Amino acid sequence: MPEIHYDNVAPLVAQSSLSGRMLTVVFRCPVQSTQVTARAPIQAQQQTAQKNQMSNMVQRTVMNELRWGLSRTLRSALGGGVAGRMASQVAYTAMDSATRQQSQKASQPSAADQQVAIVEAFHQVADQFVWDGQRWIGAGAAGETMSPFLLQLRQAPMQHPYDRLTACRMLVEIAAADGELAREEEALLVEFLDAESGGVRELAQRPPLTSAELGQTSTGAVRQTMLMIAWVLALSDESFEAAEQQKLTHFAQGLGLRGAQEQAATDAARGHVLDQAMERLFVFGQHTAEARQRLYDMARNLGIDDGATQTLEARFLRRQGM
Repeated sequence: MPEIHYDNVAPLVAQSSLSGRMLTVVFRCPVQSTQVTARAPIQAQQQTAQKNQMSNMVQRTVMNELRWGLSRTLRSALGGGVAGRMASQVAYTAMDSATRQQSQKASQPSAADQQVAIVEAFHQVADQFVWDGQRWIGAGAAGETMSPFLLQLRQAPMQHPYDRLTACRMLVEIAAADGELAREEEALLVEFLDAESGGVRELAQRPPLTSAELGQTSTGAVRQTMLMIAWVLALSDESFEAAEQQKLTHFAQGLGLRGAQEQAATDAARGHVLDQAMERLFVFGQHTAEARQRLYDMARNLGIDDGATQTLEARFLRRQGM
């Protein structure tokens, strides 16, 4: 897979619009004409250089990156652009008046600055595209290159408002499984919760989901999707807690998922979390013995044995053609 840069991303750009210093980009698959939307702030080249220097000084763990990377996938599963607009509005409101005035007075971004923003926007949705050897195409047009997680989201999306709301409540309960919703957890949830669901704090104040409430969700494979994304959030942490396991077991029982269905949802979630880790370790880094060791250490912390990790690694390398 090649490095992501403007020249190979530009053919996907169907539309772009600038609002202040925020660029909204619509990327279109050249095979199926499916579209995804992403946003990225415009930054002057000098600011970008300073940001890169800061990034080199501040080492973030892979798991922290994974948790924030979740937002792009769950945002699409739980309502798409609505959540994105909400997150942008929250970010804008948080700016102090002096910063906002300075932003409004900023000069028109250069073409080079906009190209940097387009690449940054594509990084946010890169997991929905694959490289076919010559160009980027939508993952849906690439057959076996789609992971079980993405296939499940595609084949059994949450369409009914009650399903999406219930899924949002499940995610909030997982985030607060230890009895408290921390600021970091709240900030993460704001990134992808559907605006229809209400605020994060409002959802956190609702009583725990009952088996009867879970049983009112749409029947069929969509229930597996709901459990799968709850598992993803639980696993995207430094450790997997007993309280989270208890919640997930309750969700599975309430949704009527047993045996193979429950296991498939669990396996797809585990695979997705490790896929995201491998993307950062192997694709944006290198497939080295050290990177592999970091992956296996992370997997063990999440309760994934070495045999399963070995299989997931091999499947990831095949999908990526590495």
